[in-house]
Amino acid sequence: MTLFAADSNSGVVQVASLFGVEDICQVTLASGGFSGAAIYRVECSAGRVFAGRRTPLKSSLPVARVRSLHSTLRRIQDGGLEIVPVPLSIRKVDEDPGTGLLHGLGDYQRVFLPDSWFQVGTDVWQFEPWMPGAPASADPPDSMVRSAVQTLHEFHVVAKAHWQSDTTNEWFFCRTGHSSGIQRRLRIASDLAGGMLRQYQSKLEIEPSPEIRQHGLRVCRALDRWLPWLVARLQAVAAEAFVLQPVIRDLWRPHVLFTDDAVSGLIDLSAMASDHVCFDVTRLFRSWFGANAKRVHESMQLFADMHPLNSAEKGLAQTLDAATVLLSPVTWLQRRLGQNEGVVWSEEMTRRLAELAETAEHFEPLKASNG
Repeated sequence: MTLFAADSNSGVVQVASLFGVEDICQVTLASGGFSGAAIYRVECSAGRVFAGRRTPLKSSLPVARVRSLHSTLRRIQDGGLEIVPVPLSIRKVDEDPGTGLLHGLGDYQRVFLPDSWFQVGTDVWQFEPWMPGAPASADPPDSMVRSAVQTLHEFHVVAKAHWQSDTTNEWFFCRTGHSSGIQRRLRIASDLAGGMLRQYQSKLEIEPSPEIRQHGLRVCRALDRWLPWLVARLQAVAAEAFVLQPVIRDLWRPHVLFTDDAVSGLIDLSAMASDHVCFDVTRLFRSWFGANAKRVHESMQLFADMHPLNSAEKGLAQTLDAATVLLSPVTWLQRRLGQNEGVVWSEEMTRRLAELAETAEHFEPLKASNG
């Protein structure tokens, strides 16, 4: 993490003031992404803490989608779930470039996209409360799993109610149809089977890092074994229609925060869109339990007790679990072996690839839930 004082030239403090975040005593660079995005932890002297999110405009979400997302988060919080961070609205500011709050920001855009976004140069900024708690470590107890399943169920109920009557939104809706998430995974698996896997194997044979070469080839061997089965499963599930509603979609262990055994925060929700609720548990459970299929199966049973699954949905859950295990490491291989100039590969990324390789190497299809 990188810390800097409140009077730093970073501009974080100045942008924060536009959102009413003032009396800042410390700013911490908490994380950064491949796209150039960054999250800052902003602490105020009164004890309040906020997250400042800076995202390159070229990789940000469409404005209409952001408006829909933020509307959904506000509705979920209004429904009693205060574990979601609702973005702050921009307050009225003095636009005099010589004296106002914007003085010194350089090339800024006063045109507010959603009312919770502000553009400076080629970046957009968003501020929201910093949620309390910490992620669970690997292999959390059943008490944490039950809390997460209960919280997600409540989340889904409120999100569904908010969009129940809307039939026109492109990203948030409630209807029966084909899963776009399954279609996307089918395309990835088909590309791998069509020659991409062989390309990765060839590149890994000459990979200069022994660790990355070893873990990458472990992933390729698992895909060699399971890819035909996975493509067939994805094809079968892609032909099915399911009940779709707003879900988080990109949920894994760093995104679920706990205080003691209770969920105290669901964070990084920008991937929200409509799909099946199974998307919100299959990846989360594997990120907690890895190759321990017994714990994954037991956790799926807890989920099915809360949200009973019909036979088609049981097949969907099994297929999503398999795709999580076998396709998640492909993202990291692409980052390492694709045309990603300027990406600095860290030790943390190698550890993540090793973890995913271990899970893929020991993969066996999940038993269908009896829920």
